[in-house]
Amino acid sequence: MKRILIIIDRTVTVLSVFLLIVSASSLLFAIFYRYAIMTHLRELSEVYLWLAPTFHFLSNALADISTTTDEIPGFILVWISFLGAYLVEREANHIRFDMLVEALPKRLNWVIGLVMQLLLVGFFAMLLYYSSKMIWIDGMSEIETLPIGQGWFMAILPLASVLMILSVCINIYKGFTCSSSLS
Repeated sequence: MKRILIIIDRTVTVLSVFLLIVSASSLLFAIFYRYAIMTHLRELSEVYLWLAPTFHFLSNALADISTTTDEIPGFILVWISFLGAYLVEREANHIRFDMLVEALPKRLNWVIGLVMQLLLVGFFAMLLYYSSKMIWIDGMSEIETLPIGQGWFMAILPLASVLMILSVCINIYKGFTCSSSLS
């Protein structure tokens, strides 16, 4: 089981890094297109007429790609955020306001922690259900700039739900094993 979790964690990490590179590259391309080609090369082609064919070729050839560079990084950011949330949850590093709970007796602290974990499982189970339903209903609608179904971008919601349920269940299991060793 531990080996499977390591594989899942590494896969999520590699996917997150890959998506971050794709998003950053897309944004860098958009900046390059807007400022280098559409601003500076345009101005230069008005002064130096021999640059005009180069400007027209590049602006026409890259125009379609440029329109997608605004929408795609936003969708990718959602994927990066949810995958990152899973990785942080696996390490139990989410921000927690637990001073009050930690001030309680150990047994009560453990019970409140368990209730919170179970509430998280319930929340992610609902997110899994409703996000799957949403993809079923609206997933085939294409995004505005490319003929790609929205479902591909919305797929992170059920995927992240399953990953978070897995992570929370592992934390619950760890809590049981730690509490039984303390008793």
